[in-house]
Amino acid sequence: FIGMTAICLFMVVHVMLALLVPRTILAMLTGGPRVAAGPAPTSPTH
Repeated sequence: FIGMTAICLFMVVHVMLALLVPRTILAMLTGGPRVAAGPAPTSPTH
């Protein structure tokens, strides 16, 4: 019971904080921030 209560409280706090910044809700649902399409960064080879 205590474990489920903790999980529910965590979810409620998480949703309330996400509602403070609505832009984050879209990022959470789509899997991350929107990034401009462009060439992939490459690391220098040694």
